[in-house]
Amino acid sequence: MVDSFAAFARHGTPATRALPDWPAFTPRDRACLSFDVEPRLVRDRLAGARREAWDGVDPFAVC
Repeated sequence: MVDSFAAFARHGTPATRALPDWPAFTPRDRACLSFDVEPRLVRDRLAGARREAWDGVDPFAVC
């Protein structure tokens, strides 16, 4: 993880040889990297229904 932060600071991308291809996060793809014993790419980490529960919620709405 430290190497990834350093790579991002130096080059603007967190890519290292030890990590899988890590595409940019987009609302459609939702690609995240899991820094585990074996790093892996995880898509839509909040798994559909949990994420969709927040659809339509306005975070700037005033009560």
